[in-house]
Amino acid sequence: MLKINLATLSNSTTTSTWLKAQEIVATEAVELQAVNEDKASGFISGSGSERYHTEITCAADKLLKMRCSCRAFEFNKTCKHGYALAIAASGDTSIISEDVLKAVVAKRQRAQKRQSKEQAEQSLLIGHLQAQEKTTLEANLLKLINADKALKKIWLLKAEFAAQSGDPKILKKRITQVLPLKHLFEWQQVAMYFDNAHTQMLAILSAAQNLDTETRFDIIMTAYKRLNKVFERVDDSGGFRFELMAKLDEHLEQAFTALEWSNKKKALWLKKYSQPPFDVFADVMSFECYQDFV
Repeated sequence: MLKINLATLSNSTTTSTWLKAQEIVATEAVELQAVNEDKASGFISGSGSERYHTEITCAADKLLKMRCSCRAFEFNKTCKHGYALAIAASGDTSIISEDVLKAVVAKRQRAQKRQSKEQAEQSLLIGHLQAQEKTTLEANLLKLINADKALKKIWLLKAEFAAQSGDPKILKKRITQVLPLKHLFEWQQVAMYFDNAHTQMLAILSAAQNLDTETRFDIIMTAYKRLNKVFERVDDSGGFRFELMAKLDEHLEQAFTALEWSNKKKALWLKKYSQPPFDVFADVMSFECYQDFV
């Protein structure tokens, strides 16, 4: 277990951040990966589909260093995820207040009610759609697709990919189209660039799900390497890339885990891509493999 004085740690941040850290632990959102008396690392599940890679280093029961892939850490160099990791890695959950535990229970109950409502609504919609004629459904779906340019691009990619019998070259070509090499500095232009890229990359990643693991991994790697070139030209001081990066990180981790490589081969890959000029991979680590070379 991590040796750290939680009482002292709680005084090093705001009450709000400390309570949020407790809530993260109480909701079992911390996935510990490597823990000893001085260091801890793991993944923290966010409110959506995000998973943040977090690390902390301690000495003499005090926190020395924190590192997290979340956006808040980019600006503050500390975050609720790091504090949550410290609590979980210490093994002392008695620090979690009764008020936080009650809030977590209430939140779960509200979530269960929402889920039940959504399931009932989905069942109602499915029943209604099944009662419709196929031609009517096709016409209504086309109307919806054509009314949204972004949605139309996604469906066209799916249709093109299916028509070409799932040829991965189509997805690689689309990646270069989705991530054009432009010199952008105005925040509005950068925001629009990454918003469009995120929407279309979802379609690419969705199509890649049907490929074998090696090919899917290669597709995701193509996207990352293209992003490395994009970052040489685009000034994203506003952090508009984070949503896109979080989704790519999620798919990369899944594909990397599924690869039938030896731990040694995975470790060599991680060693190569966790340093310049591939800094884009720094936050995507498999700790079991990472330990093979650190």
